[in-house]
Amino acid sequence: FYRSQSVEDAKTIIEEYLKDGEAWAIMQGDTLRGVFALERTEEEGVYGMSTFLAPALWGRGVTTAIMKMVKEYAEVDLRAKSLQAHVVDVNVGSCTALRRNGFYEKEIEHFPDYEHGLIVFRYDFE
Repeated sequence: FYRSQSVEDAKTIIEEYLKDGEAWAIMQGDTLRGVFALERTEEEGVYGMSTFLAPALWGRGVTTAIMKMVKEYAEVDLRAKSLQAHVVDVNVGSCTALRRNGFYEKEIEHFPDYEHGLIVFRYDFE
């Protein structure tokens, strides 16, 4: 998973996801303010998603608007069965945004070299 802390870090997400997926820039005027990306997972019909949004846009409904568009695109155009996101358990804002947008906690992963849990969120279209 990515530990993006800035828009510059988010550019890495774009490069990785474009190898086997799609990525969109989130712009405010001419300024890059974030990224949203989807890529196929090994599980049939399931797409992983990743996002980064500049703090200046937090709490303004931007994530909800993006989620609505991406869910429609994934279901209609990609014919996805599910969307999946990985979020560090201490990232309360992202966890809340996912829950508000219909995602549920599928599992929590733990790693020996990382003190926090990584929550796997899922949204099922069926």
